[in-house]
Amino acid sequence: MNEKQYTSYFGYDNPQGYMPLRQALVAFLKKYRGIQATESSILITSGSQQSLYLITQCLLSPGDAVAIEDPSYCYSLPMFQSAGLRLFRLPVDEHGVQPEEIRSLFKKHKIKMLFINPNFQNPTGALLASERKKQLLDIASELGLPIVEDDPFSLTAYKGTPPTPLKSLDTIGSVLYIGSFSKIAASGLRVGWMVAPHSVVERLADARQQMDFGLSVVPQKVAASFLNSPYFDPHMDRLRSTLLYKRDLIIEAIQHEMPELVEFPVPEGGLHLWCKIVPEVNDAKLLDAAIQRGVIFVPGSVYGSASGYVRFTYARARTEDILVGTAKFAEALRSILDEGP
Repeated sequence: MNEKQYTSYFGYDNPQGYMPLRQALVAFLKKYRGIQATESSILITSGSQQSLYLITQCLLSPGDAVAIEDPSYCYSLPMFQSAGLRLFRLPVDEHGVQPEEIRSLFKKHKIKMLFINPNFQNPTGALLASERKKQLLDIASELGLPIVEDDPFSLTAYKGTPPTPLKSLDTIGSVLYIGSFSKIAASGLRVGWMVAPHSVVERLADARQQMDFGLSVVPQKVAASFLNSPYFDPHMDRLRSTLLYKRDLIIEAIQHEMPELVEFPVPEGGLHLWCKIVPEVNDAKLLDAAIQRGVIFVPGSVYGSASGYVRFTYARARTEDILVGTAKFAEALRSILDEGP
């Protein structure tokens, strides 16, 4: 490495992000997500969280109404409250959000933007049906509503064929597409991206530059090397097979430890299992009982859900911990059920 290359890693970079990484992302998005992008339409961020923060702070105003899925990871993010936004719910069923609900929210509340996680939705694992994707885009276009598509899980599709993103079907530039390396490489890498019209990218890049003068070049260079590496596809194959194994393991453990007590859809991708406790339980009491036994889960109420739902994440857990943790959760659940109402 010559002195010029070495010292370039320690200077300020382009506000939109490291050019070789944006070039690698253009090829990556076309090959794996069917998205036609250019270097100028990509903004590198420190992850999906920063992408969402920039959108809520720079493209919306306090008092604006937005629609988010119900349940939704967005409910757990205080940035929506700090931006002064009014949140309205789009119910999610086994096929994702119901697009016709958007018309009603627009008519009643004049919503300004949609926040959608269509593929292996967090927390439910739902996959937005193809016909609904087209319908959603048509309705959003008709109403002039921009869509923020958060797509962290698609490449984890266990069958190896990632579902189509909304952005690949977007012909008018109404979808702001967010991705990151957190779920396919390492959350600690802190590199994500947004694909949007160049005017939007420039505006958000300027805002982000005022915050931090841009991201470090070092992790961006690592990310670019990762995307260009011949080991990327083998890595993704291993990741999918490992996640599938752990999914099946936790399902088997639940069926063994808590038959008749827990219901769940079987996800075809992602990192989570969304479970409904069949008898009525108090979320706070169940969480306390689980913590006392050394087990932590996320109550469904964190995501805006009704009580009696829990989200289990099986990606990082060791296989032996999945079995032990499930058994301890079952013990906690039974202790609460034995107490009665």
